[in-house]
Amino acid sequence: MAHLLFAAHFPGPANMLKPVMPLARRSGHRLTTVACGAAAEIWRRAGEDVCDVDERPFEALAPDLLITGTGFDNFDRDLWRVAAGCNVGSLAVIDAWTNLNQRFVNDDGSEIQPDAICAIDRSMSDQIADEGWCGARIHITGQPHFQSVVERLKEKRKAYRPSSVPLLVFFSEPVNTDFVSDTDRGFDQFSVAGSLLTALAGFAPLSLVVQPHPRENRDDWQAWIGGRTLPQGIDIRIGEDTTETLLTTCDGAIGMTTMVLFEAALLGVPVLSLQPDRVSALNPRLDVIEGLELVTESAALPTAVGHFMRTLHTPRGIDPGLFHVIEDANRRLLSAIESEL
Repeated sequence: MAHLLFAAHFPGPANMLKPVMPLARRSGHRLTTVACGAAAEIWRRAGEDVCDVDERPFEALAPDLLITGTGFDNFDRDLWRVAAGCNVGSLAVIDAWTNLNQRFVNDDGSEIQPDAICAIDRSMSDQIADEGWCGARIHITGQPHFQSVVERLKEKRKAYRPSSVPLLVFFSEPVNTDFVSDTDRGFDQFSVAGSLLTALAGFAPLSLVVQPHPRENRDDWQAWIGGRTLPQGIDIRIGEDTTETLLTTCDGAIGMTTMVLFEAALLGVPVLSLQPDRVSALNPRLDVIEGLELVTESAALPTAVGHFMRTLHTPRGIDPGLFHVIEDANRRLLSAIESEL
C-alpha cells in the first residue's frame, strides 16, 4: 500500500480531509500529516500525530502522493512545487465554491497547480472548466466534512424544539481580509451584522450569537459589540459553544457566504444569507439552494429579515440537490486519491 502525505494550513481543507484519513488507514495506507495554523489544531484534536511543516524535509518523508488543501497563501503551492521537483504526484481538494482560480495563484501573480484537483460537485467542476485556467485532472468527490457533520448531528437536530426567545446565530467569516477592497465585495462582516441588528429591532426579545470564523479575532467582535447601542430586548454575545452545538440548538442560521450555511441547510435549519449590494457572487452555489433566503440588495434586507423571522418556525425541507454533495463523499475522495497513485 501507499505512503500518503496529508498537508493543510486553513480550517476548511483540514476539515474536508479529516474524515478520509481513518478510511485511508483502514484501506492499508500509511499516513503522515503535516500542518500548521488552524489545521494543525483540528487534526491534533482528531488524534492525528501532526508534524510541523519545517520539522522534516519533504525528501526525507518520501511519500507516494501529496494530498493538500487549497488555501489562500503559499503553503499548499510551495508543497506542490517541492513534490513536482521530487517526482511525487499531488492532489488538492477545494473545500468551498469560492475564489476558485485565486487558490492557484502565487503571491507574485504566477500560477501553479497540482497534478489533480478534487471538486465538490458538477457545478464547481463546470465552473473551473468554463473559466479555462485549469490544466489539472479534476475529480468530483463531494464534501466529506459535510457528510460527517450531517451524520453526527442529524439525530441531535431532531431533538430541537423552538425557543420561546428565538436563538439566532450569525456565522461570521473574515470577508474584510479575504476580499481587501470594497470593490471586490460590497460588504463586510461588520457592516452586515450592523444591518442585521437594525432589521431585528422589531422582533425582540431574541438572542443573537455571533460565531467568529476560526481566522477572525474574537476581540475585534467584542469591541464591535461594546461600541454599539443595542436595540432593546436583543441580547447579543460572542459564541462560546462549538459551531456544531449551535447548529443543533439554534432557531435560525444567518451568515454571508460561509460554508456553515450549507451545513445548516443540510440539517433543515432555517438559513438566511446576507450579501447586500454584492459586486459578484462570492459563493455562487448558495444562490441555487432551495429554501435558502438570499439578500443581494441593501434595500431588500429589512423585508427579508422580517420574512425570515415571521416564518422562523415553519419546517424547512432539504434541497435534494445537496444530497449528492454528501453521498458517500468519504469513499469518493479516497477513490480519487487512490486513482492518482
